[in-house]
Amino acid sequence: AISTKTPWVLDPVGCGSSPYRLDSCRAVCEKKPTVVRGNASEIITLAGALLATEDARVSGKGVDSTDSTLDALKIAVNLSKHLQNVVVVTGEVDVVTDGKIVVTISNGIPEITKVTAIGCSLSTLTAA
Repeated sequence: AISTKTPWVLDPVGCGSSPYRLDSCRAVCEKKPTVVRGNASEIITLAGALLATEDARVSGKGVDSTDSTLDALKIAVNLSKHLQNVVVVTGEVDVVTDGKIVVTISNGIPEITKVTAIGCSLSTLTAA
């Protein structure tokens, strides 16, 4: 993807669940993903590994988010500026930012949380 300049997405699944996952995500970020898409806890944790900010911290429970997308909004903007890409935080309210503009989307349904791999499917669609 990098050599052909094909847009690609980093989905930092459960990056806070182990030092290995977090280190791997940090290394992949050096390759400049076009988009980073994760739940609030994943974005907060990834930002904590890449940025020296008070708000960023290791967060989450495995692949599950323990934070709201609105908790991650400011962090997502800072992460987007740092990586010079688009950051998408998914949850009850989705947040999309390029570091300058922030768009929130509030049209989800509660039942979607019962379906496994919806976030991974969204990452695939985002890459397309």
